[in-house]
Amino acid sequence: MNSVNFAYPSRPTEEVLKVSVNVNLKVKSGETVAFVGASGAGKSTIVSLMQQFYTPSSGSITIDGVSIQDIEHEYYHKKVSMVAQEPVLYDCSIRENILYGCDWATEEDMTTAAKMANAHDFIMQLDKGYKTKCGEWGAKLSGGQKQRIAIARALVRKPTVLILDEATSSLDSHSENAIQETLKRQAHKMTLFSISSCIIVQCSEDSKYLQTSLWFR
Repeated sequence: MNSVNFAYPSRPTEEVLKVSVNVNLKVKSGETVAFVGASGAGKSTIVSLMQQFYTPSSGSITIDGVSIQDIEHEYYHKKVSMVAQEPVLYDCSIRENILYGCDWATEEDMTTAAKMANAHDFIMQLDKGYKTKCGEWGAKLSGGQKQRIAIARALVRKPTVLILDEATSSLDSHSENAIQETLKRQAHKMTLFSISSCIIVQCSEDSKYLQTSLWFR
């Protein structure tokens, strides 16, 4: 991120809400970065910019020196996976949700990703296992179960960049710690961005921390 600033577009009849992000950040492959800040501090704004939901008003976001705006959209989102605080699950089986959009993935890939997300054990305890229907928006599952399935869905893609936006907020401490330990072991394979409102974020010793704040005018 090079001197990134951003202005939220508002309704046509209203003045544009200008948000000063002013971020300068260089991240090496395999590093873990934690964005920490209170609600409304700009964490999700940074994620939205990284996901190409918005374009910076000035500055640039690059990967290996190439602006993400110049990278083919489908290719970019194969390499960059994100899990949100409220993940979207479809009204189909757990298996279909994890493998959604990954026709190339094998059953072994699926179970490996589920184990990494600390989801495999609870899935196998269900009567139909991976064939269990999630219900519309995952209505048949708890918040923590949905988050673990969503993390498995992100990991099965074997991304080079993983963004967790409050993605473990509904998990108990045991599940959260298990996932964090797994991600630490995978650190050499992917770059991790962890977004949290909690000051205590478990990352490796060489991780970077960025406390965010936005100025509105």
